[in-house]
Order: sequence, then C-alpha cells, then structure tokens
Amino acid sequence: MNASQRQVLAALASCVFISLVACGGGGDESDPASPQGTQRVASSTIYSGSGKPANNVGNDGDYFLNATTGTLYGPKASGAWPDTGLDLKGATGPAGLPGPQGLPGADGADGSSLLNGTSPPTAGTGKDGDLYLDTATSSLFGPKADGAWPSASLSLIGPRGPTGADGVPGPAGPAGPAGATGAIGAQGPAGPQGPTGPTGADGAPGAAGAVGATGSAGVQGPAGPQGPAGAMGATGAQGPAGPQGAAGAPGAPQLYFNYEVLPTNANGNGTYYMSAGTPGLPADVSNGAMLPIACATNKLQAAVLGTVPSGVTYTLDVLRIAFGSSTAPGITTGITCTLTHTGSSCTTSPTAAGFMAGDVLQLRLIGTAAVNSWTGTLYASVSCLNP
Repeated sequence: MNASQRQVLAALASCVFISLVACGGGGDESDPASPQGTQRVASSTIYSGSGKPANNVGNDGDYFLNATTGTLYGPKASGAWPDTGLDLKGATGPAGLPGPQGLPGADGADGSSLLNGTSPPTAGTGKDGDLYLDTATSSLFGPKADGAWPSASLSLIGPRGPTGADGVPGPAGPAGPAGATGAIGAQGPAGPQGPTGPTGADGAPGAAGAVGATGSAGVQGPAGPQGPAGAMGATGAQGPAGPQGAAGAPGAPQLYFNYEVLPTNANGNGTYYMSAGTPGLPADVSNGAMLPIACATNKLQAAVLGTVPSGVTYTLDVLRIAFGSSTAPGITTGITCTLTHTGSSCTTSPTAAGFMAGDVLQLRLIGTAAVNSWTGTLYASVSCLNP
C-alpha cells in the first residue's frame, strides 16, 4: 500500500469515527444536560456502486467507492465529484505454491474395436461392445452383447441413384495417316462384239464415158458419203472379274500417345508428368512411355473442353529420356504449346526430336489452377511420325 492509499484510509477512518460520534448525540445542536454542552460534528458518508458517481448522489464531503474497480472518489465538493478517483487495490500478489499431485484415477473400461472380415462374424470373434464389418457385403454387425453377435446387420450400401445425364461428347481425335494405294488389277477380257448394222445405200452411178484407149489408172475418186449408222447392238454379257492386284507396300509405323484430364481432377496447379491413357495428373517424374521404334518427327496437339479462366495457363512440353538413362525428368525437346483463356487448342509442327527406339517419352504439364476449379476437360496427344 502506497502513502496516498494510507492517507485516504486514515481519512476514511476519521470520517467513520466522526460519524459514530455524531450518531451518539441527540437531535439538538447542544446537550443542555451537559454542563458545557456537546457540539455536533458534521459527518461524511461513504456510498458504493458501479461506475463513476453522478452529481446528484451524496453531499459535499461524502465519498463514493466504485465496487467494480475498487476506485474511491471524493470528497465531493461544490456539489460535484472529482473526475478521477484513487485505486484502492494493491499490486497482484505472487502466485501460490502448486498443490500436491492428485491420486491416479482408476483404469477406464476397455474401448470397443471395429473388426472386419469377408464373412459374418462367429461367436468367438471379438468381445462385448465390439463392431464387425463384413467387407464382402458391406454389412455392419454389432455391438456384440453377452458374448453373441446380433443376427441382423446394417447395410452400408445405399440405394442405387438415378442414372446421370450423358456427358458432353469429347472432340474428335486427329485423323490417322492414309495408307498407300494398292496396284491396279489386270483388265478383264472384252465382251463379245454386237451384230453389224445394215449396209448404207449405194451412191448414184456416174455417166458412162467414151471408150478410149486404155490409159493408166486414174486417181481414185473421193469416197461417197457414209451411210447412216446402224442401230446399236445389245450389250454383251459382262466378262469375269480380273485377278486381284498385289497388296501395296506397308506404310511406315506410327505411334500415338493420348492423355486426358477429367473435370473432377483436383490437380493442375503445379508441375505434373502425365501418364498416357490414364485420366489424371500424376506428379511422379518417372512417368513416361518407352518407344518400341524410332521417331523421325514428333507432333504435340492439345485442347480443352470448356473455358480456361482468365489469367490461368497450362503449358505442355515433350521431354526425352535416352535409352538406358536413369535420370528423370528428361531433357527438353523444344516441342511445347500453351492453353489459355483465349487459346483453347494448340498444335505444333512435326519436329525432329531425336527419339530412338528404347527412349522414354514424357509429357510435362505446368499449370496455374486445379482443373476442377473450372470443371473443364483437358486433352493432349503426342504423335511419333515416320515418312
């Protein structure tokens, strides 16, 4: 307790004493029965409540204790209380010593276990209170009671939901290269000729010339006009089919690796190494496809079904891991394209990337948002082309 607090308490004690003395007198200012008379002394009153006192509380010389904060206001003077009071609470004392360690509690009862198997439980399985899941039928038995399992079980498989609506058809895949044209088969034999048409009429005979000496042969006169064409004969029977031509030479082998990311996929924000033929975005850098043949050139095509949000990008590039190498991811080949809000598809020109038989082809995707955030579908295809 500081000096100010001690002074206030001393003043309060004096006030209380004075008040007690005043309360002991009669109703007059002096006691006539006393030889000298007893003078009444003015007393002070201590009020209490919460908050700062209003000016209509108490009289001049009174005090007011805020019981909520321990602050003492007063004395009241000229009908008004001071704006500030004295905090009667002392400083917080030191923490008490810790109490003794309590006794250990009694052991609790054994908890229940969830058991499982591929057939209903037998009486020797588990203990009372346990549950049992038949994984073959998704049926839940229990709890076990009095050493026996209930005969009835709860099926965890709900009723079959209605068939969902058909999904939107995906875009058409790229057209495969045309095969080489086979050789033309041998021509079949000609059909029989139709009958000859009727002979045209003879021209008018010329005038007889005078008999002269036999001269040299004259120049042949011009041919007479051709007679009208005869009616066309009936079409002859069709000849037998010619033998089939030899098969064309086989085309060079081609390979296609297709990728698909469904709209429910929560991946896509980060770097992924995709697995051909499997919907998803696996992040394992060991993912890739081994080439059974060499590739003269490679071509990358990609598209989205839906609209990529503004500011979101998906960049795809083709990587190569040389045959026998254990280093992943592979080296870049320069074959890359990007899908954006304004570019829903991209295609690269056939590029010689140096892929040999036994090399591993990887498709890497670097995206800035999960695919399921805009519920679209992403398609990609890498072609291995040979002339």
